[in-house]
Amino acid sequence: MDGHEEAFEKGAIETLTWMKENVPGMIGWMVMKQFGVSAIGSFQFDPKGMLKATLGANPPEYNTNYGSQVPDKPLIPGQKPTQYLVHMEWESPEHAHMGIAHAMLDYELRQIHNEGVLAHLDKGPYYMLFGPMMEQGQWRKKLVF
Repeated sequence: MDGHEEAFEKGAIETLTWMKENVPGMIGWMVMKQFGVSAIGSFQFDPKGMLKATLGANPPEYNTNYGSQVPDKPLIPGQKPTQYLVHMEWESPEHAHMGIAHAMLDYELRQIHNEGVLAHLDKGPYYMLFGPMMEQGQWRKKLVF
């Protein structure tokens, strides 16, 4: 919720730290906060600039849909309430399924998560579980010659 960002961040860090220390299979985590929108991701480049921007880390000069001046702040500011992406890494999809359930089943963790995270959400939370394609072992099983 708007104005609850500091409390949410504190609660998310406490929750994830507890999980890292106590839940089998958790490798690590990150809490990412949106604070603006990139020109590429929000289509702020003009059509020619959009193509040039994909040429590498240091693209040629380009114009945006707002002209050629470099803005001093994002042209499309971050949304309110602030949006976060909480990324967790697990040893396997099975560990992830079981590990996230600890937030509802373990009494101590449930109290930390309820008061530190859920009490400060405007919407969600939403979970997406997947096995990265480039992770060794995931893609090897699928190759058939």
